[in-house]
Amino acid sequence: MLSIKLKIVLAYTLIFGILLSLFALIIYHSTEKADLAKLDTKLRSYSLLLQSEIEEQSREDNGFNYKDFKSVGTDGLKRTRFQFFDKNGKMIIGDTIIVKPDTKSISSFLNGSDKFDKIKIDGHRSRIYYAPVEIDEKTDHILVVSSSLDEVHEDLERLLLLFLIIIPSGLILAGLSAYWIAKKAFSPVNNMINTANEISAYSLDKRLDVPQTNDEVKALSITLNSMIDRLDKTFRSHRQFIADASHEIRTPLTVIQTELELALKKVNDVDSKESIKISLAEIENLSKLTNSLLTLAKIDAQKNKLEISNVRLDELILDCVQMLKPFADLNENKINISINEVVELNVDREKIKSVIVNVLDNAIKYSEKGKEISISLIKKNPDLVIIKIVDNGAGIAESDLPHIFERFYRSNEIRSSVEGNGLGLAITKEFVEMHGGKIIIKSAPGKGTAFKIKLPLRRFSTLK
Repeated sequence: MLSIKLKIVLAYTLIFGILLSLFALIIYHSTEKADLAKLDTKLRSYSLLLQSEIEEQSREDNGFNYKDFKSVGTDGLKRTRFQFFDKNGKMIIGDTIIVKPDTKSISSFLNGSDKFDKIKIDGHRSRIYYAPVEIDEKTDHILVVSSSLDEVHEDLERLLLLFLIIIPSGLILAGLSAYWIAKKAFSPVNNMINTANEISAYSLDKRLDVPQTNDEVKALSITLNSMIDRLDKTFRSHRQFIADASHEIRTPLTVIQTELELALKKVNDVDSKESIKISLAEIENLSKLTNSLLTLAKIDAQKNKLEISNVRLDELILDCVQMLKPFADLNENKINISINEVVELNVDREKIKSVIVNVLDNAIKYSEKGKEISISLIKKNPDLVIIKIVDNGAGIAESDLPHIFERFYRSNEIRSSVEGNGLGLAITKEFVEMHGGKIIIKSAPGKGTAFKIKLPLRRFSTLK
């Protein structure tokens, strides 16, 4: 699809080309008409000189002398010829036959009308002039004179060649000029596009540059900035609400959990104990959801800062595996660990721990009973370390892969079978990217899932 800028350039160039072509056509025809008029004037003058010679020789009884006619001045005409006919169309004197007028033409000429025409004589384009001649006060003769049109056509061909040079050059110049003008005109729009591309839910503090011109672009930028202001206020209100709600919910949840745990110790009825355990499990899920929402609210508000310290990544992985081993044992999943060397890096220990736990917990949740899970630590080069977690579960459909790291996204196939709120991987991605890293997922139905967590080794050179 063509951009508006390119459409303007093409339209401007096309219009300019049409106007230039029309101008060239007018000049061409005007020049041709002027040259023919000049040639016709000369032919008339030559015809009048010949008529004077005819009248002079007709008064003599010696007949017409061809040599005297040839001595008549031609005023710069080239390849001139003449013929003198009587009223019956018989040539009295003249050059080789130029043209033989028919009886109808002779009749019209004898009535006092003259005529110009174009013909070819011996392969040359020529202009021919028919003029009635009066002898002894009787108009009963016709004089036909002709001259070459080569000079006229040579001038027109030179003019045409000039147009063939000027018009393409003019179009190129017009196109370049139109492009430059369009580029200058659209420069504020391009700046607006670049700034708008940088604006997201996390960078609503940015604003479009308002040009100093008093035009539609200025009005558009002011309108868009006003819209971004409203969005910023809405997002801030939304984040604040989530943060406040999460804080407010945590306290009553803690109280309820404590009371239920005390009740669980006092109640002896089996059914009541089971009901309390179910309630405690749901409260635990609510607590996790509340904590996740609070974490995301802090991330969105850019209040979730990194607390950097020097961490032995190999030891942190072993701690995470040890923490989740009881859950893996319940599902009879074996966790294979592969660590080739000690890796130290400056990171936020709790956030990287949360990343590993989230991904490993997902691997356990979605693995079939008795399947193996592997976690490995690979030092790729002096600047990069990779934590790879692979399960042999059911895998993820291709249509779900682009949405895996979206908040609250859960596949329809697993929504009812596996507990979760769809926030774990969203938080994981945020934490990895806060460290300048990247998380990659590869999966296919029936072939399991592999997560690669890439972390730079030298991003944080000093402890904070």
